[in-house]
Parts: sequence; C-alpha cells; structure tokens
Amino acid sequence: MMYYVFVHQPFATMACRGLLPAIFTDLQVESYPFKAYICALDFYKRAADYPYEWHQEYLNQYIFGNMPKVEDLPANALIGSVTVIGPTDIPGLFSVINARQFVAPLQLPFHEFSQYEDIIERMNTTMFIPRVPHLIDHGQNLIVPLNVFSYDVASCGGNFSIELVGSFAKLVLDENGMLKPFTKFTIWYDDQGKSFLVDADTEIIHELTPDGSDLMRYPSQLSPDGTTLHAKLRFTCSSPLND
Repeated sequence: MMYYVFVHQPFATMACRGLLPAIFTDLQVESYPFKAYICALDFYKRAADYPYEWHQEYLNQYIFGNMPKVEDLPANALIGSVTVIGPTDIPGLFSVINARQFVAPLQLPFHEFSQYEDIIERMNTTMFIPRVPHLIDHGQNLIVPLNVFSYDVASCGGNFSIELVGSFAKLVLDENGMLKPFTKFTIWYDDQGKSFLVDADTEIIHELTPDGSDLMRYPSQLSPDGTTLHAKLRFTCSSPLND
C-alpha cells in the first residue's frame, strides 16, 4: 500500500530536502516505519498553522541558498518521499528520515494517484545535500553560506544581519546566551570563498517585546519548555580578504 502526505509549501520541499526532521499528518497507520510520498500544496494561508521555527527555518535555508523563493516552488504535485519512523510527543507530528526529492515534480490530480502508482515508484529521486553554517579554526571562524542576493548585500560591505533559530542559534551562542568569540566571518557563494573580517562592534541584537521580555527565545510548539532559541546578529563587514 502506498501512503501520501499533503504538506503546504515551502515545508513540503523542505521535508523532501531533509531540512525538516518531522512533518504534520493525520494519516493513520498500523505500524512504523513506512514510506510516504509528499504531495505539495499551495503556500500556506495561515502562519499559525505551522510552528514559528519552521517559518524562520525557511528564511534561514533561503539565505543559505538551500531553498528558492516560495513562488518558484511546485504546487499541487508529488515532489518526493520520506520514511516516517513514528510519532513525536507533539500531537500529529511524526519524525521522518530518508528524505528524497523527485528530479522533476509529478503533476497529477490527487484523486488519480492510485492509477499511476507503478510510475510513481519508478520516479528518479535525488538526495539533497544542504549548505550549513559551521565553525572552524577552533571556533574562531564562522562560515556562513549565502544565496546570490544575500551575498551581494554582504559583499557591498556595511551592516549585514542574519537571524538564526534552534541548532543554528546554538552554533553562535554559548550556554549563557552570549556571542561566541569568533573573530572572523567567512561567507561563500557558488563554492567561491569570500572572507570578511568581523569588526569589533559585531553584536547580538537584543529586542524586547512591549511587556519587556527578551526575544532571544521565541514561543515554540516543538520543544519541551515551549520556547526556541533565537539569535539575531548584525555584522559590520570590512573589505574582502580575498577576491
């Protein structure tokens, strides 16, 4: 039996690219794991239908060059598959692994899937390898991949801001929520490294809500304590170290 899960964009593509560790579904099955094909729906209409960190995660992945603009994503199509390994502690949220993306989306009326299951099973797929921020040189150099738009902004010098959530925020903050002492900020685009020095006024931007609470932690539907770590950084880039 073949299973189909309907997910709004951009989260459908993120799931097929392995950029989300779980998906929401009301699909009822008797045993796990099982393979599920992802049916991409149009862009979600209500932000409250999905966790805050997923919205920010999409923005992160767009900045890193791992996701296109929402309007360029396929909709009303089969776009790939995942292996659902079981439910999480969050109602309706299921952990997934083995993400695969179809080389080309399959545009079919959803009610006709059963007529084309042999074709669906033979669809060519690919495993997406994301570009991710990381620290090197004993934590002194923060490496951040950028898409072409973000790269153009950063390479012009001046202020450059980036917002990170979850594991990406933990990459740049210590256990006390302070900025880790990296002294160099390196960006790359199209595998061509462009290094920029980080000026001394690089900072975490602390924003406060009207009630005075710190926005370093945002409400979360996915974490045990109900919040997710959030780091908004502003860099002042100097001239490129290499062209």
